[in-house]
Amino acid sequence: MPTFLGLPSALSCSVTSELDLEDFFNLRQVSRDVNRIVLPVFAKRYFTTRYVMLQRHSLEIFIEISRHKTFVAALQNLEIGIDHLSAEPNQAVRSAEPPPRLRLPKRALERLLNLESIVLESKRRPWGARTQQRQTGVLPTNAIEAPESAEFVKHVIRVVLVAITARNLPLDSFDIALGLDIGEAVIPDMLALPELYSRHIQSNPIHLDSLNLTVNPGLGVGRARSASHILKFITLFPTLRQLHLSFGPRDQRYCFNTISQFLSLPKLQVLEINAADCTGDEISTLLVRHKDTLEEIHFGVVDIIASGGTWQSLLRTIHKTCRVKILSMYYCLSARQDVCLKYRDGDGTQLQDFEVSGACEDWNRVIEGITVMNGGLSRLSTL
Repeated sequence: MPTFLGLPSALSCSVTSELDLEDFFNLRQVSRDVNRIVLPVFAKRYFTTRYVMLQRHSLEIFIEISRHKTFVAALQNLEIGIDHLSAEPNQAVRSAEPPPRLRLPKRALERLLNLESIVLESKRRPWGARTQQRQTGVLPTNAIEAPESAEFVKHVIRVVLVAITARNLPLDSFDIALGLDIGEAVIPDMLALPELYSRHIQSNPIHLDSLNLTVNPGLGVGRARSASHILKFITLFPTLRQLHLSFGPRDQRYCFNTISQFLSLPKLQVLEINAADCTGDEISTLLVRHKDTLEEIHFGVVDIIASGGTWQSLLRTIHKTCRVKILSMYYCLSARQDVCLKYRDGDGTQLQDFEVSGACEDWNRVIEGITVMNGGLSRLSTL
């Protein structure tokens, strides 16, 4: 009967991947040979996604991981936390020194040949936050609204952009999802780059496939400059094929109308817009500009305002002008009233979450079946 060490490596890895945490830990303690055999499983389980913060100890561990050929090969997703020390009165760290302006190590990033995505987020506590808590006596904050926190977020965004540029390798996705767990989002001013940064990135284009950006449109430096900051940030990535743009809180005629006039991405295939008030003309202007490349369009809680046209006319324009294969609508509105899809046949079910494919009869069914009913105002008040 073959022993564990005598099994083919693919079979032994398949078996160990099904073990729970405790059993897997105990198996690794059996011997060095066993530990060596299951190392790929260990790497896949614990190093496919890594959480890093701009803190010296966390970055040192990240550098060590990048030097390990098995761990670095497994690393596909890098999540960067914004945990930092705050000088807020309710945090007893006023006497602590300000955090140094640390950067993501260029060489470590260059070694991540299988890296697919980078995420800026504040939900998870990255490895190193607890160490910093022990050193300072307080857990670092991940809030972003205080002035010093906003400056730190600016720094993090710039550091990440410079690091992506220096890495000079394609990246599948870049997500900025800061503050969403506590009802905040980055403000446009945080996305603004000094001229030196902009010129550097433009001269070394970032090859990015997908951008997922959630931004607070109602705070910052005014309508025109806010929209300009968002536009300039998005167009830093000229190779974008997917753009997922969300507003939190919703954009009430603050930024999207300007964005729709000027945004141009020559390779855009998938566009998602969430939580915006707009007119049908503004949306159609944006979509028609990308009619030769767009394949998917997704609307989430988008409201076509009063006197701003209708969803029926917008969908007719999209169907006639664009080559869209899939269009979805999720709890959208028309003049603050819910938009539903009512089937002509069947039990009269009305759907607020529906999709239309590329078939002509499917488009006609949706266009003819769209109706409006009361109920949107209470839901909008929560956005």
